[in-house]
Amino acid sequence: MDAVRGEDVVARYGGDEFIVLLPATPAPAATSVAQRISEGIARHRFMAGRELLQIPGVSLGVATFPGDGRTAEELLASADATLYRQKRKAS
Repeated sequence: MDAVRGEDVVARYGGDEFIVLLPATPAPAATSVAQRISEGIARHRFMAGRELLQIPGVSLGVATFPGDGRTAEELLASADATLYRQKRKAS
């Protein structure tokens, strides 16, 4: 994925949820990475065999340490809240 650096970590967090850890990245840069990920997913052609799949959309939440939380739990809760605000805006 071109949107992240070698030191970044991308991991599956749940069924259709992923976490991207961006060490030492300020909020504006993290938001920019989130935008690049969203745009990359929107451009990607997802196939099942020969069938083109329709992807409904992507919602992303961004949280930064320490402004949005000091523990993993606080950061996840903050990113989750941002994610659901984005989902509500999209619908």
